[in-house]
Amino acid sequence: MTMQRKAWFSKDLVRVAARILLVGGLYLGLAAAWQSPAWSCGEPGGYPVAQGGNCTCTDTGTWRYCESQGNSGCELCNAQSVWGICAWFDFTDNHHCVCDKPWNNAGCGAGGCPVNQQQQTRNCGGLIENRCVPDATCCDPTYGAWSACSALCGGSGTQTRTNACGRTQTQGCQGPVETWGAWGACSASCGGSGTQTRTSSCGNTQTQGCQGPVETWGAWGACSPSCGPGNQSRTSSCGRTQTQGCNNGPCCDPNVWGAWGTCSASCGGGTQTRTNQCGTPQTQACNTQPCPSHVPQSWREM
Repeated sequence: MTMQRKAWFSKDLVRVAARILLVGGLYLGLAAAWQSPAWSCGEPGGYPVAQGGNCTCTDTGTWRYCESQGNSGCELCNAQSVWGICAWFDFTDNHHCVCDKPWNNAGCGAGGCPVNQQQQTRNCGGLIENRCVPDATCCDPTYGAWSACSALCGGSGTQTRTNACGRTQTQGCQGPVETWGAWGACSASCGGSGTQTRTSSCGNTQTQGCQGPVETWGAWGACSPSCGPGNQSRTSSCGRTQTQGCNNGPCCDPNVWGAWGTCSASCGGGTQTRTNQCGTPQTQACNTQPCPSHVPQSWREM
């Protein structure tokens, strides 16, 4: 493009100079035509964009060949989807508008690019082009959550957080507040002295002295055997047992009776008694036959 542009200037300037010297009016006409060219919209590889026109395009960021006043150039499909003014940029070569200038990195997330994309820029004959391209070296600088405090329980410690870029932040922190659980059972199971412990949320242990539960006794059980001398027992709240002697009185069999006693009369009806083993008396009638008439009364009552 540079060589073509220089060639155009070297030849045409001679012609223009000659025309100015020979025909001044013709130069003025050409100058007027240059200021107001009658361009028209065309397809890529065809015509330049009309000055002040609105020739639309769809491939934003692409270039096409154009001609203006007999000179070749390039025009860009800009961000407004309109072909830009035809200009003589350095990269125009044999009707192919391809910019071969290298892209330069401008920074991750720069120029409105996403944080995980690199903004690249290049200078194409004075026109600055920008683009966003994915880049594995780009990362999201947002930091994650803080880690747990290094002080497991109480006291001062540190905690960290990282981002996708591999950077780390550290800050001071306080460990969790230590809380204590309930005291365990006393080692003295019943009465007397013992110890009991409790554990904190930090795993620490405390021990203290304690008194076992007060021993209480239940009622005495039944005496065994049911008569005569025997034993009875009772149990305490500590599981201990006490035994004592007892006596429900002499043993007896109510079904075992002694002999009947003497009848109170020899005839005419009397009574007699007997007693069982338990001392219970029993009475019955006896000698109920009539007495003879010649038996004296004193014999009847014996």
